[in-house]
Amino acid sequence: MKRLTNLLLCLFLLFLSCDKDSEKLSADYYVRYEFGLTYSNPMGGTKYTNKTISITTDSGIIEVATTSNAYTETIGPVNKGFNASITVNFDGSSGGGTTNLKIYVARGSEPFVLKASSNRTTASYIIDF
Repeated sequence: MKRLTNLLLCLFLLFLSCDKDSEKLSADYYVRYEFGLTYSNPMGGTKYTNKTISITTDSGIIEVATTSNAYTETIGPVNKGFNASITVNFDGSSGGGTTNLKIYVARGSEPFVLKASSNRTTASYIIDF
């Protein structure tokens, strides 16, 4: 009888620990994309006006046309292994300024953490934690 009780206890603990591992593997992640454009001489020179921002979501790529110099979008939940990417394209008829792209990731209800940044026109990060 004592062996049977010990065996059942061991099996219970084994199944309990498996549930915790599978929860970590199937955790929901959230991605926050940020775009910013700054000018070294905001009063002079030409400026980018029309921009198209492309972000990756769990259902494909979203494109947003804007004249704003700032954009933020949060998507999710997505799974581990998700390839988060943001790209900005300018209309090409104007110029000047520094692009700042950032990708933040949060697991479940944890706070967002900066995972990628770029001063170019694209940034990406594959969720691996």
